[in-house]
Amino acid sequence: MSVTQIIRCPNCGNFAERYNNLESHIMRTACNSCDYLLVQCAKTCRVIESYAPGINYAVPQVTRPLVAHKQR
Repeated sequence: MSVTQIIRCPNCGNFAERYNNLESHIMRTACNSCDYLLVQCAKTCRVIESYAPGINYAVPQVTRPLVAHKQR
């Protein structure tokens, strides 16, 4: 048996669908607007598959402030 819910997409905020398969404990969230996909186990919340094209996980570069040194 499966249950379908309409939720807001965590990636773009548009409407997305969440499918819960109660027999296999697989939860699938998909958004047609931004192509977001998240498949995870409902019991352990472990991610099985994921795809989010608009999310950038790059680490931002740290910029150091300029420090004026006293000249001699």
